[in-house]
Amino acid sequence: MNYSNRLILFVDILGFTNEIYSSINDKSKINILKTTLENLEILFRKNYSGDLMEFSQFSDSIVISFPIDYPGGIYYIVTNASFAMHSLFSNGFICKGVISVGQLYHEGNFLFGPEFLNVMKLEALENMPRITISKKLLKIAEEFPGEGNKDYPKAEIEYILNHLEKVSPTVYEIGWYKDYSSLVGESNEDTQQHYLLIKELIEKNLIKFKSIRIQKKYLYLRKNLLSSREISDFKYKLNYMRYLQLLPKHLIESTSNFLVKMYWKKK
Repeated sequence: MNYSNRLILFVDILGFTNEIYSSINDKSKINILKTTLENLEILFRKNYSGDLMEFSQFSDSIVISFPIDYPGGIYYIVTNASFAMHSLFSNGFICKGVISVGQLYHEGNFLFGPEFLNVMKLEALENMPRITISKKLLKIAEEFPGEGNKDYPKAEIEYILNHLEKVSPTVYEIGWYKDYSSLVGESNEDTQQHYLLIKELIEKNLIKFKSIRIQKKYLYLRKNLLSSREISDFKYKLNYMRYLQLLPKHLIESTSNFLVKMYWKKK
């Protein structure tokens, strides 16, 4: 037995734990939670034709992985990470995560290895609701393009970049705010309706925010949505009184978050 080089997507569903606690008194939420996870598993299994992919779900996280040399693997994992974000939006959730590659053992119920520790660390250090991917993985995409692009590896990169947005010189994020129609082939009207649904989700959580830390996540989503879509009339206005009331809680959260990040940086 040994580790193998595998592509890996690690996604943490934000707010899932709170919904679990809420479901104790509101049983209707149990079905929403189950449907949310089922939709993700169906999504990844439906869009993968081989038997080399592994899918694991635990608590509020999902992990998929498959061999590094799978043809078109990076394109598959990028586009389906975006699908996953849209699916979660439709069920009222946001997420953060990371796409990476490295030494991993992932078979059935067993998931461990150096790269799993690394992606957990990267996800824990991420503050914003986004799925990131290192620029270096584009070299893997060029080396193992999909069957249709095996003679045109540069075209494979172009297709992948259509679903990404640069965060830094070495890191991209999934550009969910610009690619829905290209993913699902919907009409402009249906696409606009989908983004309006996301707008309502963002707006609802900004208006009723109970944490400055969470508010910043939805403000990040709002900024991305407004920068790429013709969407206006956001009702959100900063409630200064609520903001001031939440500052002591924010201080505690920030201190806790800082300690968590220090822990992961040392691992």
